[in-house]
Amino acid sequence: MKLSIKGISKGKDNRIFNIKIKKVFKFKQMKNILLVLSCVFLIKGMKAQNLQSYKDEKTGKYGYKDVNGKIIVTPIYDTTKPFEDGIAVVGKRVTYYDYKYGLINKMGKLIVEIKYTSVYTANGFIVVEDNLKGFPKSGFIDKTGKMITPIKFDYVGDISSNMARVGIGNLYGYIDKAGKEIIPVKYETIYSADNGIIITEKDDKPILVKTGKESPLNFEKVGFEAFGRLLVEQNNKFGFINTRGDVVIPLKYDEAWGFSEWERTGYLTNVKLDNKSGFIDTSGKEVIPLKYDLVGLFREGLAKVTTDMMPAVDSKNGYIDSAGNLVVPMIYNGAGYFSEGLAAVSKKTGGRNYTYGYINQNGKEMIPFIYESAEEFSGGLAAVKKNGKYGFIDSEGKEVISFKYDRVIKNFSKGGSAWDTAEVELNGKKIRINKTGKEYGE
Repeated sequence: MKLSIKGISKGKDNRIFNIKIKKVFKFKQMKNILLVLSCVFLIKGMKAQNLQSYKDEKTGKYGYKDVNGKIIVTPIYDTTKPFEDGIAVVGKRVTYYDYKYGLINKMGKLIVEIKYTSVYTANGFIVVEDNLKGFPKSGFIDKTGKMITPIKFDYVGDISSNMARVGIGNLYGYIDKAGKEIIPVKYETIYSADNGIIITEKDDKPILVKTGKESPLNFEKVGFEAFGRLLVEQNNKFGFINTRGDVVIPLKYDEAWGFSEWERTGYLTNVKLDNKSGFIDTSGKEVIPLKYDLVGLFREGLAKVTTDMMPAVDSKNGYIDSAGNLVVPMIYNGAGYFSEGLAAVSKKTGGRNYTYGYINQNGKEMIPFIYESAEEFSGGLAAVKKNGKYGFIDSEGKEVISFKYDRVIKNFSKGGSAWDTAEVELNGKKIRINKTGKEYGE
């Protein structure tokens, strides 16, 4: 291929041009090589900064290594937490049970003195806690350790990317990352917060607060917020508003539950209209038609539904999924919530007498219907009644704690440890028992 460039003809000039072209190509190749090498070194550097906590088995102290095993932070701490945004919480034991905490950077430099009873980071906020005159108080610092608020708050929570809820006594407000009060700490209840807009109450009436200005909301009551929706009531009708106070689901329902993230499947809530119940989503769409006499909350993916409630002793109960499919047929006279994969259900044996057993989420009967009453599984055990006395069974129906108690006051905790206890009553005396049935007295 012949090159034709203005100002360059044949012979020697062409050779000069070719030499220049080669030099340009070599320069570009070198530039690309340097770029690749810089990327390699950058990646290696990033990996080197990906520090992991480790324990020195000889001293029992903690420090940090990089991914290649090189010690970056000397093990001198009694406890460490993972690095976040270039800083990590470290602690030293001051008594057998108590620690003090501070912050280090990735070079191991102590940037916040180890003196606080608690230090944690959340969405760019750094919260420190100390005991002042015997009472825990919290404040905020920046990454250099400089205080951006005094240590004066009794409560810190609901931390988003740009603000945090704080409380003093029984009054609450919000601060930004500079420590400025964007919502004054003067409200007893705050139902929702959205970039400086809050919905709260004043003189028992719902109000909207925006950039410090208060204005009334034309509702009698307002409820808990989840998924950006708040339940409101006016003239015995229920609907939903968003976090800015706008009505997004009309106030037309006779009954409604607030949206809740608690053990809920999807963005659904149950509502009632003209004595029929079903579920809507956060847009107000009827996801599950309002055709049941009663519906329960979703637990572990399923919700109880009821028909033929009059009379209640002849009601029919089953379970649906979040798409409205009937997963467990309507054959039970009573039904509870699913817990740890099982639900207590009952069958009528005559008159007002029932027997209780347990089914799984496919509707299979897993534990026989031999009990006079049955409660949810919690901590691997369920309280059941037989021959007028209470005991506890496991998920296979095996008797773990004998049937001898008159009443169960408090069940075992969900997810509780082997040392968890329940509270029962025997002959008028309250007793704590562990999961093997060992009694600890009142």
